[in-house]
Amino acid sequence: MIRVEEVRDLTSVEMIRDGGSLAASFTDHHDERHWLFIKVERAKVKHDDSTRPGFETGDSVRIGYNSPVILNRSTNEQAPLSWKQARTFLRELRPLLPGAPESSA
Repeated sequence: MIRVEEVRDLTSVEMIRDGGSLAASFTDHHDERHWLFIKVERAKVKHDDSTRPGFETGDSVRIGYNSPVILNRSTNEQAPLSWKQARTFLRELRPLLPGAPESSA
């Protein structure tokens, strides 16, 4: 798995247009492109689902997120991360964001 020390540039942190997946895009020192990717988990609202007021039958709703992975965008290889590892990785990437504060308190 890639280590934060191997990251050269953090290019973006964004919500994907699939309905809410999250990705931090970065390149490593070999110019390989990667995502720290957290895929949204969605479900269809059933007609008898009264726990989702305001939604109609068949609507797709976000019910959570799958476990985080580091995805190599060139090879599609994935390395799973725990939620704790993902939080640490993102915290360590933060200083690479343009305009990010020098340190986070």
